[in-house]
This record gives sequence, C-alpha cells and structure tokens, in this order.
Amino acid sequence: MMENHNLAQQIARQREELKKYEGAREKVKELEQKKKEYSAKVDQIKELKDKQSLPVKLMNRLVEVLPEGAWYTSAKQSSNGIILQGRARSIKTISSLYDNMVDMKEFSSVQLGDVRQESGQGEQVYSYKLSANYKPEPDQPQPGQAAQPAKTTGNSGN
Repeated sequence: MMENHNLAQQIARQREELKKYEGAREKVKELEQKKKEYSAKVDQIKELKDKQSLPVKLMNRLVEVLPEGAWYTSAKQSSNGIILQGRARSIKTISSLYDNMVDMKEFSSVQLGDVRQESGQGEQVYSYKLSANYKPEPDQPQPGQAAQPAKTTGNSGN
C-alpha cells in the first residue's frame, strides 16, 4: 500500500511538471517557424547582395579613377560596355581620368570621345565622353577556401 501511495505521489508530481512544459512545445514550434522565416529572409538578402555586387564594384572603380576636379554627369550601359559623360576643370584632368582607367585592369577598350569647352560660371569647364568595357576581377577566396590554380596557356618551355 505504501508503494502505491509513493507511486501515486510520483505520478502527481510528474503531472504537475508536465503542466509546466505544456506551453513549451507550442513555444518551440513557434520558434522553429520564426527560425525558418528568418533563414528565408537571410537567403533573400544574400541573393540580393550577390546580384548587386557587379554594379557596386563598377561604381567603386569609377570613384577610384576619378581625379580631383572631374565629375560624372551620367553613366550608361550599352551593348559595347559603359558610356560615361562628365565635366572637368581642365583638359589635363580629363587626360588623368583617361590614364587612370587605362591603368586599371578591370577596364578595357577605353576610348575618349567628345571633349568640348563650355562656358561656365566664371571658370572654364570641359565636358567629356568616355567609353570602356568593364570586367571585374574575380573575388578573392575567403579564409578557409582553396584558391583556384591559375590557368596557363602556351607551351611549357620544351
């Protein structure tokens, strides 16, 4: 009889403990659902970031090559690459911009188009047009990733 009484008390304690955890199962399900939603949002953000990386890289390079005293007024994509229009305070500044683009390996077929002197507000201003092809350098491997071996062409010295 004592054993039955002890077992009954043990069962009662376990039932009280189970009552504490009834809401926990629902809370775990709710948290798992939120985790799925969060993971989906993170994946969308990563996808958007990957898609925007080319324009962002291009804009960063265009800022890097721009010398002081020059600015862009438009940048357009064409079937042949990009077309930049802008203004500068001197022809030498436009020449520096051209040289900077030629020196950067991501830009190829750099061509300087129309350069015109315009009447500015008390100072000389020149408008210019540049066209170029842009091919970004491949991303550097992240730590822990193996670097891809460089491809070689030509003969092996035989």
